[in-house]
Amino acid sequence: MSYYINLFILVSMMLIFSSCETPVSMKTCARLKDSDAYLPCAARAGDQEAQYQLGLKEYNSGNTKEAIKWLDRAAIVRYASAPIITKNEFNNSTIILSEKTGIVRLGHVGAQILLAEIYQKGLGVKPVPAKAERYLKMNENITMN
Repeated sequence: MSYYINLFILVSMMLIFSSCETPVSMKTCARLKDSDAYLPCAARAGDQEAQYQLGLKEYNSGNTKEAIKWLDRAAIVRYASAPIITKNEFNNSTIILSEKTGIVRLGHVGAQILLAEIYQKGLGVKPVPAKAERYLKMNENITMN
């Protein structure tokens, strides 16, 4: 019974973390797997790796404003409360589930580093060293009790 409750809480929290403009599910995106529409769909559904890849694609295309939008979504550390104990790692991001601290999804390290470089060197934006430093330190203050 508690397995299903924990699963429900995990799925609910992941939906909250997605920060989508339009509600999209990964199930919907899976049907687009072999098309150009998959990456934006998965990014809108909250897939952190897709957000990073879309941000990287936009950055390499010279669309810095759109790149920063997606890279920031991938880089952000997200918190929520849920009584679950486990740890799952995939790609360059981590979801940590702890009885005391709740859910912590660490930000995508690649996105954090690229955003730090963008703001440090002023690549397509005005240099803002304080923002660069913030992105570099995002995952540092995560503690598990």
